[in-house]
Amino acid sequence: MRRLGYFIFVSLIAVMALALLTQGCKKKHKTNTAADVDAGVDSGNEEEIAGDTSGGEDTGADTGSEPVDTGSEPVDTGSEPPAKGPAVFPPAPANDFGNRQTKDYLLSIKKAQVLPAKESGECWDDCEGKAQTVIGTAIGQLGALPPTSQSAFDLPAKGVQMALGVAGGIEALPDVFVHIRCGHGQGHMTNKKGAKDKLGATWTYENKTMSLDERDECAISVWDADDDGDEEIGRVVVPLVQRAKSGGGKAVIFGAEDGFGMVYSLEIGLTPKDQASGGGGGGGGKTDVNVPKSQYSVEIIKAEIKKTKKDGKEWDSAPKQGGSGILGALAGAAAMVDGKDVDPYVEAWFNGYLSQAPFVTTSVKKENYYPVWNEGGGLTLKDTDFINFMVWDKDAVQPDLIGECKTKPLGIQGMGEIKIENCGQVVYLIVKITKN
Repeated sequence: MRRLGYFIFVSLIAVMALALLTQGCKKKHKTNTAADVDAGVDSGNEEEIAGDTSGGEDTGADTGSEPVDTGSEPVDTGSEPPAKGPAVFPPAPANDFGNRQTKDYLLSIKKAQVLPAKESGECWDDCEGKAQTVIGTAIGQLGALPPTSQSAFDLPAKGVQMALGVAGGIEALPDVFVHIRCGHGQGHMTNKKGAKDKLGATWTYENKTMSLDERDECAISVWDADDDGDEEIGRVVVPLVQRAKSGGGKAVIFGAEDGFGMVYSLEIGLTPKDQASGGGGGGGGKTDVNVPKSQYSVEIIKAEIKKTKKDGKEWDSAPKQGGSGILGALAGAAAMVDGKDVDPYVEAWFNGYLSQAPFVTTSVKKENYYPVWNEGGGLTLKDTDFINFMVWDKDAVQPDLIGECKTKPLGIQGMGEIKIENCGQVVYLIVKITKN
């Protein structure tokens, strides 16, 4: 009956959304053009900055090369964003003070929250009629939020995305990517294909090693990728290390505080590399070049998940009372679609989750505290390597980490079925590891 009630409720909201969005949205297809590639912008790789084309975390910082020359005059950070065309990124701050004392940091771009329209009120990509009206209403709703609350932004943003999705006009929203450029040739850009049609864009594997002085400033810009030219959403210059230190390893930049254009917030993690690797990001930095490799098979079998988050709240909480009109109703509908129960899936990594993509990602088990997967894969590892399993709750806006379950180094870890207990909100996770 509960699922039937959800279905009826969401269906009613969908009918209301369709009535308001009969004219829909029109938008050109978003692809990478030859102009993008020629300008050094993303062409399918995650990074194209200052000679770095690794596509993931860099194994060492770029400190010898100069910032990319885009062939255009630098754009002043206080000026109006340029017209559409190949992205012209802000120049790197000079950071030319003497006596530089650098340290290696692992930079991780986590989350961007952007407003659903330009400062003029127009959609980021062509839309007409009622869709424009809905986005205009959304600007008013989101503009009334507290200026520095990431959590307050998520639910109404989900409602807007749901409304446009029902009407087939989701492509009116931006394809968000982030570019960071610090001094001395160091930079990073997220994958332009990784956050399509989002107001709340998140990235999981966008990691980069940078060698920074605590006084260094970095030019950060957020963009909408499109085939007729990338359009800037906002830009800012901040002392990134100082921001992260004051934020406990996390720099959250709010548009209202820093003049970040139509960016509501941007979250960036910045952790000293020695701390990151010591916590499971790379096996403590040892190469173990003389340790032989073997083929292992890993199967994720099943788990038990605790009924609530660590703070006692439900995994997908119902919206608070408040709000009005279609956005308030759609925000409620979006929460009902997620349900209140956990939607778990697992990612399997080796030697931590900071330096490479997972070699296994399971399916999502909808509203299930006792999920069974029996899914896996194989790879070649050393006996000194370990495997960690990141258990997530799937959500329409951003997944919640349920817990991380880690094996011992494979040379001393027993093979066969292994039960790993009490990792975060995971009661137990059962996996099967076989050395072939």
